[in-house]
Amino acid sequence: MIKPCIILFLVSSIVMLSACKTDIKPRYNINCEIIGANNGLVKLARLNLADNETEYVDSVMMLNEHFVFEGQISTPYNYTIILPENQGKIHFFLESSEIKIKAKIDNLDSVQVTGSREDSLFRPWYNYYMFEKKEDWDIMLNHPDYCFSAFVAYYHFQVYQTPIDSIQMVIDRFSDEVKQSEYYIYLLDLYEKIKLTDIGQKAPDFELPSQNGEMLRLSSFEGKYVLLDFWASWCAPCRVANRELLELYDSFKDKNFEIVAISIDEDKSAWLKAIEKDGSKWTHLSDLKGWNTETAKTYGVRAVPQNFLLDTNGIILRKNMSTVDLASLLEKVSY
Repeated sequence: MIKPCIILFLVSSIVMLSACKTDIKPRYNINCEIIGANNGLVKLARLNLADNETEYVDSVMMLNEHFVFEGQISTPYNYTIILPENQGKIHFFLESSEIKIKAKIDNLDSVQVTGSREDSLFRPWYNYYMFEKKEDWDIMLNHPDYCFSAFVAYYHFQVYQTPIDSIQMVIDRFSDEVKQSEYYIYLLDLYEKIKLTDIGQKAPDFELPSQNGEMLRLSSFEGKYVLLDFWASWCAPCRVANRELLELYDSFKDKNFEIVAISIDEDKSAWLKAIEKDGSKWTHLSDLKGWNTETAKTYGVRAVPQNFLLDTNGIILRKNMSTVDLASLLEKVSY
């Protein structure tokens, strides 16, 4: 399975959203030493889970390879430190504590982060096991008292098709503290969306404009097997998937099969150029609202690529199918 690039984007822009309902927020102190780095403005960034947009939280000057961030948070969350002059980024899990970060500018992958309990769990996952199925489940089941575990659950259940009762079991196991976190809140919302678009459910109908401006409804494709494919022009794995789908589409387009691609682009020119460059001849729809498109929200899509295979009655058969598995299934059901 191709891992959604928005997850890669997230990891490159990983961030913190405060969610605890307390009056006084605990403070953090991040003391950083980046050996060999140039002086300049350092930024602290976070991702707003509501719209998947990067927010810049704070900025300080780095002098003589050192800088310090101080602030307040309520619950642990992921942050990104963006070094000056495009020298690189450092991803870490922030919590209310005294945190020390030390790295060499020519080897940021070996950054040392101390003082963050959450980061001690995040670090090996980020370095070696990011969204590996077995490791994700080990974290979710064995560390229900970590906000990082809720983070893993929120993205894992977008990447992997998981039975509803298994998702419910993970949600129920989280500690009371984790249940105050932003990750948990968004996980609950995702869970409701997954239930609406679970295997065997009728795919929610929608209407969107094509690249030619024609308004099309999903229900107008009933009578065909439909691959509902969420993607974006800026998403490298999506573009790879487009190329992989070309041969499959040519083989089945005249056998009661159609691909309906929903782009989460905002730039129409980039969207149209990607369609032309990839040679994807199937149906393309987008309202160019990016992550704010209601269609993506309805389907619980907060990462791309993702897909849903619908039968001739618009019932969801499978989710996030590989091209190989899709071809095998279509061989059995298309005509």
